[in-house]
Amino acid sequence: MGEATRTEIEYRVKEKISVREKACYGVGAMADALIWSSVSAFGTYYYTNSAGLAAGAVGTMFLVSRIFDGFSDVLMGLIIDKTHSKHGKARPWLLWMAIPYALAAILLFSVPQSFSPIAKLVWAYITYNLVSTVTYTAIIQPYATLGTLITDNQRDRTHLSIARMGVAMVGAVLLNFIVLPLVNGFGGDPSAWTKTFAILGAVAVALFMIVFKNTKERLGTGTLDMADTLGTADKKKSTIPTTKALKGLVTNKYWINRILFGLLVTISTSTTGVNIYYATYWLENDSIIGLLAIANVIPMVLSLILVTQISGKIGPRNTVQIGLGIMVAGLVLQLIAPRNLPLVLVGYAIRGFGTGLGTTLLLVMLGDTIDYGEWKNGFRTEGLIFSASNIGTKIGSGLGAALLGWCLAWGGFNAEVAVQSSSAMNAILVVFTVVPLVAAVLAFVLNLLYDLDKKMPQILSDLKQRAGA
Repeated sequence: MGEATRTEIEYRVKEKISVREKACYGVGAMADALIWSSVSAFGTYYYTNSAGLAAGAVGTMFLVSRIFDGFSDVLMGLIIDKTHSKHGKARPWLLWMAIPYALAAILLFSVPQSFSPIAKLVWAYITYNLVSTVTYTAIIQPYATLGTLITDNQRDRTHLSIARMGVAMVGAVLLNFIVLPLVNGFGGDPSAWTKTFAILGAVAVALFMIVFKNTKERLGTGTLDMADTLGTADKKKSTIPTTKALKGLVTNKYWINRILFGLLVTISTSTTGVNIYYATYWLENDSIIGLLAIANVIPMVLSLILVTQISGKIGPRNTVQIGLGIMVAGLVLQLIAPRNLPLVLVGYAIRGFGTGLGTTLLLVMLGDTIDYGEWKNGFRTEGLIFSASNIGTKIGSGLGAALLGWCLAWGGFNAEVAVQSSSAMNAILVVFTVVPLVAAVLAFVLNLLYDLDKKMPQILSDLKQRAGA
């Protein structure tokens, strides 16, 4: 078996994962997009242009909050690994946290207008952390972990990742067409944001329930020879000690590579909050934000159609490398012609295609680091590895959002005027092109150091032999 390829390896999960289950798993990404992606896309704009908060203060709040959020992910990972219920260890959290998550989002977009500027900022800190650090972590980490508990088959894991990414893309386009029209339809005042997110929250709850009802956990926890044969009581006894699990995490060199990679690609792709500013002040038409989303997402969907075939031929690592190179090309084009709408759209399309190839397989690669950790240490900690991995993505998204606020403040952005200063305009352009360009180049360099693809056939072969021992 030393020369086995992935397709020749018999995985522990023999059951075929249906298209229906994969699709229902992907539906959770729509719930994610309707709330969290909307927060990412419009949060800064809401805080500066509706709630009246200073851009620099908002940027600092995003970064500070996301650092706390990253560490709460580690705690949530440990909680997931210690959860034992009739519904599994990740899946029940979708049931428990859907409504609290939606309510927290409504509060985030309900900054009281009668409050003083300091009181408004305190409200923003509390409610933003209630969403990101508490409720979002408690529902999205189990959702991500669920994908590794449904199956250990690489092809099925890729399909689950594609389903999640594909639905997320549809959600990203949808929110750009519905959020501002809903806000304007409700009157465009601060209370309109509250009403809009009450609707989005209700839909998100329903979507999470679809995931909960139509998915199944098939992989257990604990040491390999005990994993899927123990009853609930025995599984509790086999729980990995926290110190042992953390040691296994920090000595997993491939996980460390992926967490740093995730930080960089998240910075590169999490500056979408600048789009509304770019459309309003550089392209002079805020309704173009929907067109930007379509130009970005349609090529991304195309890349999802091709990513399985490409990855199957050249491996996830090389596929990601190609995607990052394409992203860089699109960003350079946008930087060259920032006011030329056709070229901006072409650049966004190129970025979108590259983003699909460059980021879709990250969850698959994290799944490989779980298998590597099991092979190296003799135990699996899916919840901890996936949740701790989000330290990188959470800090990355925090930096992306913070850089928007800081750059706006540095450039002297003034929400009260229709025509911005040249320094404010340059600040918007820097966040739209330069920040994601630098991050993508650094991610490209880091990905060159990742070589787990070459080792996976032998690792999976060894795990299969241990399971049969």
